[in-house]
Amino acid sequence: IMETMELSPRRKAVIAENTFILALDGDIDFQPRAVQLLIDRMKAVDELGAACGRIHPVGRGPMVWYQRFEYAIGHWLQKATEHVIGCVLCSPGCFSLFRASALMENSVMKRYTMISSEAMKMVQYDQGEDRWLCTLLLKAGSRVEYCAASDAYTHAPESFNEFYNQRRRWVPSTIANIFDILADADTVVKKNNSISTMYVWYQGMLMVGTVLGPGTIFLMMVGALVAVFSIDIWTAFLWNFFPILLFILACVYLKQKFQLLIAFVISSIYCLVMMAVLIGIIVQMLEDGPLAPASLFFLLVAVQITIAGFMHPQEFWALLCGVIYYITIPSMYMLLMIFSVFNMNDVSWGTREAPVLKDDGKDATDEADNYLPGWLNDPLLIDSELGEVSLMEQRFWKDLIKQYLKPLELSREQKQAMADGLKELRNMIAFAFVMVNAIFVLIVFLLQLKKEFLHLNWPIDPTDFVSFDRDNLMVGIYRQYKELDPIGLCFVIFFG
Repeated sequence: IMETMELSPRRKAVIAENTFILALDGDIDFQPRAVQLLIDRMKAVDELGAACGRIHPVGRGPMVWYQRFEYAIGHWLQKATEHVIGCVLCSPGCFSLFRASALMENSVMKRYTMISSEAMKMVQYDQGEDRWLCTLLLKAGSRVEYCAASDAYTHAPESFNEFYNQRRRWVPSTIANIFDILADADTVVKKNNSISTMYVWYQGMLMVGTVLGPGTIFLMMVGALVAVFSIDIWTAFLWNFFPILLFILACVYLKQKFQLLIAFVISSIYCLVMMAVLIGIIVQMLEDGPLAPASLFFLLVAVQITIAGFMHPQEFWALLCGVIYYITIPSMYMLLMIFSVFNMNDVSWGTREAPVLKDDGKDATDEADNYLPGWLNDPLLIDSELGEVSLMEQRFWKDLIKQYLKPLELSREQKQAMADGLKELRNMIAFAFVMVNAIFVLIVFLLQLKKEFLHLNWPIDPTDFVSFDRDNLMVGIYRQYKELDPIGLCFVIFFG
């Protein structure tokens, strides 16, 4: 008996180590081979707590084309980089495999099942539950990996509004979870063998780039209008400033459906401008040569992505969607960030939601008790020879829903307190977000006004000039360098 008691915990540990939970979305499509590849990674790496595969968005229309390119470079470059130099920070809930023993850690599942009682926790925990779970796994010392050969296909948002609502939920949660890891970096580096201090600095740089992304894109658009349309810098500034100001005011005072309408109109205008900018960059390359600052870094980014495409020949066609991605940069890196920050108090799911029932004060216990998954209500199943099993399953699902899956019932006072807390958090974050980007834009723009004094000579591919003085029979040879002005330097640093 004593031997059995001693072996029992060991046996439980072995079972937990070799038990895996596959997380899926309802619309995901995959082959058994994809799951087998994730299991192989689990068997190969003992400390692996979660593994995800290559997610392919499917659907029709320009928004899906944009996401095909976005998902492609996100997996080819960013997730692969995280996998190699550190840990993947988010194993998406649509298709991921989790090790039971990693989830059973007190610091993981106990915290994961906590009810959000504060506004910031609701944003971090509930708006990106898959990312929050991975944050807990990383902080507990587990590794999260990416398996590029494990393919899964998910239905992506096809409309502009649905896409913006999806990212409105993702963006604040992503920033909150990464900030959580950065704030507790010493503990994470100490506990997790796959995360180094340099990797934390890398994620910190990405965080700064994300926060300053709208300001950076704004400055780039100002510089692009000056270069392509040959207008003065103040005119270019105002042409960009007033649409952004209009959109910020709309996010403050108007309902979300009007915010999305204005975002769509401004995005459409920016798409036309970006097409003109693309033609202007090509003309500028022909005039100044490919080694000019803007030309060189534009080519480097394009060549980098193209090489990644050649290294993934089965997915190479995703590069064709790169044009859509390029012309929507102002919308996705500027307008979407503004929309997400100013609507972070909206904690609704945003996509694939059932109609919201009115709160009439009636007790929903009976409805919850009678609710069953659709496949269990199939009369063919209930009336079949396995009728006794199906009844047991019905009882199981009733008990499970009643104890674990029944929606939380909050009083009106609790709902109002949470709504007030979310609004207060939104106001604070939105104010800080606008001020940081405004200060950044103001500094760079004021430096740009003094670019004749505050510029760097670009040492690559200078132009030689020859002057001839007939009276004194003198020949002068001088070299003129291309100039890298403050906005150009900002462009180089951002893409670098």
